[in-house]
Amino acid sequence: MSSLIKICLFVTYFWTFDVQARLVVVPVEYQTIESAVLASLPDDTVLVMPGQYVESIDLPCRDVRIFGNALLSNDTNEISSTVWHSLSGQRHVEGGSCEGDWNVWLGGITFNGGSALGEQPSGGISIDGADLRIRNCRFDSCYFSDGGALYTRSCVTLIDGCRLIPKLH
Repeated sequence: MSSLIKICLFVTYFWTFDVQARLVVVPVEYQTIESAVLASLPDDTVLVMPGQYVESIDLPCRDVRIFGNALLSNDTNEISSTVWHSLSGQRHVEGGSCEGDWNVWLGGITFNGGSALGEQPSGGISIDGADLRIRNCRFDSCYFSDGGALYTRSCVTLIDGCRLIPKLH
């Protein structure tokens, strides 16, 4: 076998196994969703175990997957026990002003109480420029001056099996 073929096989073998996706688990490995997202690589999945999480995050300009354990366990009761509360007057998730293609996947989480003030769009999630896929989530009492849970711009948005529960005044 020629040296060039051996080198190509060697590089292909190690390249393939070096980029394996992994689960980054909250709160087992990281205490916050944000720290797990920042530590994750583009093919990784941030897995959020049942619990109460209070934070608001700005997404990095790359593919991000954040899923509650309900999507792995197929126990839909875990959606209501995996609750992400935003910080006061802020959204849960914000992403935008990125160059290139990037994707955001969210699933199996209850987003509770996100809000935005003034002219800012969306109280829960605001994504500009990334393709957004949301599956089996619950948006409870997310609001802003002119709307509610989601704002997307310049992207493809797919929403499947989600519940939007309005804020009762």
